[in-house]
Amino acid sequence: MTDSSLKRFRRMVKTKTESNAAFSLSGLRVAAGFGLYFAWVSIVHYIYVFGGSNLGLGTAIAAAVSLVSMLFYGWVFLHYRRGNSLHYTRSQNYTVCIVAILGTLSLGIPVLQYFVPLLIGIPVAWFRLAYAEHFAEVGGRGTLVLVGMAFGVCAVILITTVFLTELSVIAITLLTPIGCTLLLNSVDATKIKRAESHRFNTSAHNYWKIAAMAFIISVLFDVTETHLVFGVESEFAFGLPSGFLAIAVVALPVGLLTHKRRELGETTLFVAMISCALLGAVSFFLRPLIANVQILMIVQTLGGYGFVTMLLVASATIAKQRNMQAGLVFAIVLCCQRLGNSVGEVIGSGIIAAWGSSPAAYAAISLLTVISYVSVFMIFLLHSRNPLLTRLERIENNEEFLDSEDPATLMLSRIALQHGLTQREIEVFLLAADNRCMKDIEEELHISKNTLKTHLQRIYQKFGVHGRQELIMFLKQQAEK
Repeated sequence: MTDSSLKRFRRMVKTKTESNAAFSLSGLRVAAGFGLYFAWVSIVHYIYVFGGSNLGLGTAIAAAVSLVSMLFYGWVFLHYRRGNSLHYTRSQNYTVCIVAILGTLSLGIPVLQYFVPLLIGIPVAWFRLAYAEHFAEVGGRGTLVLVGMAFGVCAVILITTVFLTELSVIAITLLTPIGCTLLLNSVDATKIKRAESHRFNTSAHNYWKIAAMAFIISVLFDVTETHLVFGVESEFAFGLPSGFLAIAVVALPVGLLTHKRRELGETTLFVAMISCALLGAVSFFLRPLIANVQILMIVQTLGGYGFVTMLLVASATIAKQRNMQAGLVFAIVLCCQRLGNSVGEVIGSGIIAAWGSSPAAYAAISLLTVISYVSVFMIFLLHSRNPLLTRLERIENNEEFLDSEDPATLMLSRIALQHGLTQREIEVFLLAADNRCMKDIEEELHISKNTLKTHLQRIYQKFGVHGRQELIMFLKQQAEK
């Protein structure tokens, strides 16, 4: 690829990146709202569910909430696959907020506890998906900055609750979903609403790997978490918020120092996800050696919710880089994560019921850990594809973004040079291979329609094909070789 072409493509990528700054007022609102959301979820989950005297009931409620959320994400996934989208209107958000408040109040009423999964599960899924779609507009390291801010807000709220009376904590639990809703309604949703008129990449292989990893790691995370808090539910008051604060301390500097660089690669994201999950699992195995539960909870939260952070960043990056509908990617990934939560909570409770904290329980969880990580690494290592074949599949599925530093783009350029294309023909060839329409190529290269047709005819002649589809088939054959 020529220097002028590289500069033009870098300019295109830079413009797209800078147009979605993470430091706008809208971005700060998203971070603050997501922080309030996570504070509400954490208080409900750890204080009102695991904080009770009956761990079995708490685990059952938590598993049921995860199941309801999973079903909601599954419905959203099918909704998006049919070409629809969610707009998160003010009236819808306020309705979900009321449901969240009712669900919070019902936790203290034994008769209404049977409705908790429905009243808590839907708001949990709704707000997370709504904010996740806003994260996708920023993408990559920008998402890392926003999530870091969100966990910082969440940590401050949770630390504050430690010093408050029970009545004040209840008040905060009721106010956080209200604040979350107000901030969500204040964010401009224009970019999300454009989804129905935008042509997206629909290839399933782009998100199946991260969805599978989300399921496996979530199972392991909930099994180890259930055993870590077993019998010491009231002793980790500072452990959880300190872990959230640790995530903010790590994520914010990394995101701020690197947000202007190129997007994070998939390999980097997957390695970060696996490393965070491994850190969360290590906390369980340190329990016999470390008596201080607070320290264990910090390590477990840093690893477990660090994995959740990287899961959001990876999903947002995949959606942005591969021109995929954010709601579609997040729905399937979060659905698999919630399914993993439910399965993990059930397995964890079963191990406690059978063996408690005996060596047999540790042996069972150790075996599960080994199986989980072997599976994750197999998913990560297998399905390794020729980058040019992957690129061509993305072209066939209407992905339009072109990155000059993409190895597949450089491979296409070398193939073009091998077939004798001129500098101008290479520029036309790359834009045409990126599935740009005729008008877009004319405007990008500042050439007339007739000139473009002439260039395309010469390109087809040099490759021995009769049109764009035949050209893509020819390139796929070359890639397979």
